[in-house]
Amino acid sequence: MAFLIYLDGNQTTEGSSTNRYVTWTLGWDFDGSATLPEPASVSLGFSPRSTATSGSDYAPDLQVSTDGGTTWIAYSPGSSVSLSAGSTTMLARALVLDDRLMEGEETVILDATVTAGAQGSASASGEARITDTDLPDLTVVGSSVTESSGSFAEWTVSLSEKLPSGERFGFARLRLQPQASSTATADVDYSSTLQYSYDNGASWQDVSGGSITVNPAYQTIRVRAAILDDAAIEANETIVLAATLSLPGRVSTTASGTAVILDNDTTSELPSVAITGNSVAEGAGNFAQWTVSLGSPMPVAGSLALSFGSGSATAGADFANALQVSTDGGTTWTAYSSALSIPANTTSLLVRAAVLDDAVYEASETVVLNATLSATGRTSS
Repeated sequence: MAFLIYLDGNQTTEGSSTNRYVTWTLGWDFDGSATLPEPASVSLGFSPRSTATSGSDYAPDLQVSTDGGTTWIAYSPGSSVSLSAGSTTMLARALVLDDRLMEGEETVILDATVTAGAQGSASASGEARITDTDLPDLTVVGSSVTESSGSFAEWTVSLSEKLPSGERFGFARLRLQPQASSTATADVDYSSTLQYSYDNGASWQDVSGGSITVNPAYQTIRVRAAILDDAAIEANETIVLAATLSLPGRVSTTASGTAVILDNDTTSELPSVAITGNSVAEGAGNFAQWTVSLGSPMPVAGSLALSFGSGSATAGADFANALQVSTDGGTTWTAYSSALSIPANTTSLLVRAAVLDDAVYEASETVVLNATLSATGRTSS
């Protein structure tokens, strides 16, 4: 009695977390019956007609299941799988490998031969398909540049491999976007208009709408932003550029790189310092208090030295010869012992000294506070 077999393969996506195998279902037809009339053996092998590559696109090791996929056992090449009479199907599978290469759809073809005693033998081939969603990996490397008109912050955007021609896959887009984590400000420290170059900087074009169509002939793209010399006293600043490569039907890849703008005002003066004192009645628990204000935010981290000046009040008799400092508007106070560390962007702080009640009848007295602001490489104020 002649019989037929069929071998159907599935379609899966490379890198899928839910369907990690190419799988085939082996079935048969014995004169209209899908049940084996007697024990049989099955031999399997990958076909050289497959377009996918064993060892890089899929694992060369097969597994088989005779119970509908509940359990799987390794299949040894050149061996055979024994099936009992009454069996209706057998499954075979191979693990899909994510090679991180951009490829088209690939096929894995499995050949099967079923030998069923007096029924004879029959062979068939089944094609499973692997859909690739990879795009090349990206790296973005930024440069350092001194702040000055005519200079540029630059990045080199590199693809791990060239894109195939657009006729086969469509045209990929590369989105270029400065990030909120940048400390430099667009259109204050640098121009928000980005430019890109395929020819290593020989010519430049504006990035329109935040993205460009990637020319598949190139693997490296240079990107730049013009530096604006704002003449402000400031710390070195960063521009974090994110690059995202996308193509419909594929998983986008993203990378970022940081360019550094080196401040060119290293000999400029620090912000001016103004001190405003209060008036307070003599009495235990009261404080002479001053507000120390900076003319502009502190451009870099520095220090503030505090001391008492020549006033009519006497330290140790009219006020405590000790200062306290608050950087949170007076919520908390700490004792001042030496130069106070001042973070960048500081604009003001409070200083106070305890008033002492000396029980002496006297005129109103003054307590003078001196403050000197300094930072490495900057002129004190």
